[in-house]
Formats: sequence, structure tokens, C-alpha cells
Amino acid sequence: MWQINKLVAIDQNDNYIVVENGKAVVSTLTNSGRAYRNFELKETPPCLSVAVNDLIKLLTDKEKNST
Repeated sequence: MWQINKLVAIDQNDNYIVVENGKAVVSTLTNSGRAYRNFELKETPPCLSVAVNDLIKLLTDKEKNST
């Protein structure tokens, strides 16, 4: 199974979440500036690893089919 070392997701409003080394940082833009929240993670949820694995398989399949 894949191990996630770093995961970053950004939306169209520049809000983001970064998961890295057992920690998550969530940032959002507010009227008074940028707000951050930090979280400690005991483990990566298995569903996240499965989702990333499925995405990599999908991208690999698309690459194979495009050549």
C-alpha cells in the first residue's frame, strides 16, 4: 500500500490543507487575513491511502492509453 509523505490540496479561493509527517495544516483566507489551524495526526486514514492509490492507477492507465 502507498504511504503518503505529503499531500497538498488547494481550492479556487487559495484555501489549502497540507498533510505531512503526521501533521495537518489548514489555511483559509478571512476578512482579516489568513487563518491557520495545525493538527497532529495519529495515523493517515486508510481511505486516504486507498484514494491516492486509485488516483495513481488511473493516471497510469491514462498514460498507457495515450501512447
